[in-house]
Amino acid sequence: MLLFHTKKDGFNLQALDVLCVAVFFATATYGIKAMVAYVGFGAYEDQASLFWYLLWAFVYGKFLWYNKFMFKNLLVAEVVYIGLMYVNYRLFPLTHDSYDEYFMFIRQIVFVYIPSLTVALKVNNFSGYIVNFRKLGIFGIGFMIIAYFMNYTQRWDYQLFGVQLCPFVIMLYPSYLLYHNKSDLIWIIVGFLFLMAGGRQSFVGFFIGMMVVYYCIRLNHLTIKQLVVRLMLVLFLLLFIVLLLPYLIVLLGDVVNVMGMDSRTMDMLKGNELFSTSTRDSIYELSMFYIRSNLYDIKGLFADRYMLRITDSWIAYPHNLILELMMDFGVILGGLFSLIILFKFVLRLVRGNIEKSTIIGIIATSILVRLMVSSSFMIEGCFYTVLGLLFNSNGDKQIKI
Repeated sequence: MLLFHTKKDGFNLQALDVLCVAVFFATATYGIKAMVAYVGFGAYEDQASLFWYLLWAFVYGKFLWYNKFMFKNLLVAEVVYIGLMYVNYRLFPLTHDSYDEYFMFIRQIVFVYIPSLTVALKVNNFSGYIVNFRKLGIFGIGFMIIAYFMNYTQRWDYQLFGVQLCPFVIMLYPSYLLYHNKSDLIWIIVGFLFLMAGGRQSFVGFFIGMMVVYYCIRLNHLTIKQLVVRLMLVLFLLLFIVLLLPYLIVLLGDVVNVMGMDSRTMDMLKGNELFSTSTRDSIYELSMFYIRSNLYDIKGLFADRYMLRITDSWIAYPHNLILELMMDFGVILGGLFSLIILFKFVLRLVRGNIEKSTIIGIIATSILVRLMVSSSFMIEGCFYTVLGLLFNSNGDKQIKI
């Protein structure tokens, strides 16, 4: 049973429980706060979110009890992360304010996501993960729909709603491709309609995630030559869809209106503004200015914050993973880190078996797409879970030409 696998179920299914809670953790803590505020107990939001911390402590504590050898891995990972944060604090005084500002996120990374990184790194058999992630997907969609009707978007914002819902919708797609269950398709459609209440990053992330999953399920076994032929066919299909897009947008807009939902994404689609970077243009230009003047120097974690805020105090961070890495570590080292992440992502998709590449594809795509247009790797806890998966080479196969 999901979240309650015992010692006899083995390491990999126990690890599944840990990864499921880690993936759901941020969604759960934000969602429960919105729900509690909606019913008039806003003063107890923090206490309500404590439930998910206790659930994490139970699931991960049970995992450690069954797999005591993982204590060493946890200790090493925590020492490395906390040590890096301490050294950064000592070497780069201008980053001190960010430690106070983002303390909650740092605490979550230490308590939840560094442990999940060590688990993700050690999984050696992903068998059964697709079926169990389907259950998590259904629960996540249901949870977010309830949160939506309990004023989630008013308590937080529409963009956060979309990005937190997105991965759970994609989790249903592998099961549908493999087993053709109509209920999975219904959940995907319902989830997609509610995604329209989110921002465009979740809309784009959904389609990229679906394409990645389709590759993992349908094309993963092909040789490179066969894959090129299939990709050409997909391009022609996409061209056909683009020609019909104006009619599809009108139809989708009618459905959203019938549901009584406000959708900024739909408004942007109708105005051909989906890929407009709006205020991010100025953020990206300012980030590039500092990058050009910082080709080699390491400024430290959180350095992008104080550099950007010298010019405009309202800017939180670069809203792009690559720009953030280059601002913090310089062009050479930051660029190298970016290439390693991209290389590992592609490698895991190409060399992993169906279940492994699919699970990594779902989680990594959701997080990396978000980090390319918003958020920050220093506060996006699940990014560290993704790192564990990307560096997990257990059971990888050889690439066929």
